[in-house]
Amino acid sequence: MTKVEPYTISEIEALLMHQEERLEKRKNCEATLFQANISQNQCYKKGYTLNT
Repeated sequence: MTKVEPYTISEIEALLMHQEERLEKRKNCEATLFQANISQNQCYKKGYTLNT
């Protein structure tokens, strides 16, 4: 989808803020998954199992 009229500064700021929010959510999600994976691997090495 292309826009015929040029973007305003306000529209560009809104688009950048939205993109930043999406990146932060993804970063937080990936960090949570990484921490869960580390915890699971540590329990596995100790002979424990996680109930999921």
